[in-house]
Amino acid sequence: MVEMELTRILIAETRDGQIIVLKEKNGTRAFPIVIGYYEAAAIDRHVKEQPMPRPLTHDLFITVLESLESSVNRVEITSLKEGTYFAKLILESSGAEIAVVSPLPRELGDW
Repeated sequence: MVEMELTRILIAETRDGQIIVLKEKNGTRAFPIVIGYYEAAAIDRHVKEQPMPRPLTHDLFITVLESLESSVNRVEITSLKEGTYFAKLILESSGAEIAVVSPLPRELGDW
């Protein structure tokens, strides 16, 4: 497993795909990921500590985690299918790790 950190957010309103760049924490390799405009804008606002005018879906997720006294320990990318990354969230709750796996769409694999 390679620990990564967010190093760049490239937003261009003239194209559908926006790019975030992850870089090895203790290395030189970089890993671009194409995401949607709204997701990129939300990440950019968070990094710049700019509040959103209304709560978004990920704000609800954060509230749920806090209510359960849990936190995200790490995110592991588990596969790439037809241009979509799938991941496993490793949560920490009461000192235990809980893995939450993103399901593949039915046409790409088994649920």
